[in-house]
Amino acid sequence: MAARPLVFSFCSLLSIVIIGTTDLTFAQVPGHAATSAGPIGASMAVLATLQDADVLPPENSPDANRVIKLVIQFQSVFMKSHDSTVQSFLAQALAAQGNGSAAEALSRFRSSGWTSEALEALNDQWDMMAVEQRVVLLPAFRRFNVSLDDFDWLMELVARARSAFMQRGQTLHQVFAQRRQEMPGGASSPQQGGRNGHESLYFDQGESRENERCIAVPQTPSRGRAGALLFRTA
Repeated sequence: MAARPLVFSFCSLLSIVIIGTTDLTFAQVPGHAATSAGPIGASMAVLATLQDADVLPPENSPDANRVIKLVIQFQSVFMKSHDSTVQSFLAQALAAQGNGSAAEALSRFRSSGWTSEALEALNDQWDMMAVEQRVVLLPAFRRFNVSLDDFDWLMELVARARSAFMQRGQTLHQVFAQRRQEMPGGASSPQQGGRNGHESLYFDQGESRENERCIAVPQTPSRGRAGALLFRTA
């Protein structure tokens, strides 16, 4: 099935603000680290996949910005947090899937960001956890300015997407794989890299940051999609 145009994701969701050259000064602000194309593209692929499933909130709703923040922040939580409860949660979730090597899946996530395997694994594991088991994750989540309710909502979107794809005879893995190829760091995306190549995104996604911000610089047009992309989370 041909992919539908991402009207919401690329024209509204990912391009909430079309940045001018003056906005690039944020990249010079201390504490705003450059993020490689892998995690950037992975976050974009998650949003595009959720868009394909028709589960994203209306573009003018308060939740439109929220979903961007959560996709980026929870990727950061599981990639960067050294909290043992977080890392155990992710490792156990991947191991419970029983699909190939959990160690390889974990390594792939930590190096490149979101994968469909990680999304499904976390969704399944979260559903099986009792309230008291979930609560132990709260301190680690708070260090990244997200909550248990935030994660529960993100997992609900993933579950709804899985159900929608199943009804169409597709899987989350198939749709995500296609979208990931189109994004920065994917096999079919332009590989320019760095500030001069205009593919770096500078985003404050470290621990204990009160105000998360990010900017994206202009992307090379691909398959008819052009323009600057900006995630603004605060």
